[in-house]
Amino acid sequence: MYIDKCKSYINFMLSHHHWSGIQKDDVDRWIGNFYNLSDEDVTLAYTLLINIIYYSESDIITALKEGINNFLFKSIILQQQISSHFTLSPKSLVNIMKEELNASCFIPLLDKNAPYESANSMIRLLVQNNVIQENQAFFLQDLRIENNHYKRVVIIDDCVGSGDQLWDFWNKNAIISVGDSKMLLRDYCTSNTSLEVYYLTLFGYSASINDLQSKMSGIKIFCVNLLTDDQRVFSKESYFWQDKKLSEVKIRFSALLNERGIPLLGYRDLDFALIMDRTIPDWSLPMLYKETPDWKPLLRRKSTI
Repeated sequence: MYIDKCKSYINFMLSHHHWSGIQKDDVDRWIGNFYNLSDEDVTLAYTLLINIIYYSESDIITALKEGINNFLFKSIILQQQISSHFTLSPKSLVNIMKEELNASCFIPLLDKNAPYESANSMIRLLVQNNVIQENQAFFLQDLRIENNHYKRVVIIDDCVGSGDQLWDFWNKNAIISVGDSKMLLRDYCTSNTSLEVYYLTLFGYSASINDLQSKMSGIKIFCVNLLTDDQRVFSKESYFWQDKKLSEVKIRFSALLNERGIPLLGYRDLDFALIMDRTIPDWSLPMLYKETPDWKPLLRRKSTI
């Protein structure tokens, strides 16, 4: 009865496109990894599946709009309100936000400059949904600071797990052209305070976001949706297992995955079951995206296809 209820829920999510990018065949293929096992193992597989955090394309577009409209310029608008003793009209506030948005350019946070990297999709969705203009979107290598009439650069990303990618980008890889020379965007901003740099990510592990905010200077970090330890699959605070004993669940999954050559935990030992439209971060559980002769993925990572 429990498994039948899980199947009904999964079918609902698929048919209403809440799990955009996944088909019923994908679900059946992944569940098939467990079919020759005990009823308890199959139950655990379905419990994991119905509790995954899934952001559809519609969810991502909503998060992008929320990030732009309600996060980036919130403090600026608040200061304007305070200065005017809260007498500004709604139309005036909208105009202020439009002015600040038009004074901003946007670049994707890329690790390998590869087409499959999800930050490219974030920029494309911003343009396609008329949140920003096409001439506001740049690749980092095309950004020419000395000819730039924008007063801020907004780095766009989809998610933060460990925070390593942003740390390396800001401190090692974000190299820009300034005249005939090249330098780190971080160093340029240190000596030219007229240019602001914001970082906007849609989803992020709260512990990593807090750590980045405390260690990184010269950049303002915004995260639309924070993920906490209760959303980690195998944490003590996990909401996944309820009446099941966490240690026993972890032992059962570990034994099964070890036999198939699949690690239990993701990058930096993170254990989220997070999927975004047609992509999955490497700090989600490897059992969701890894593939071996004895294991079929729910969704392949684009970087490993």
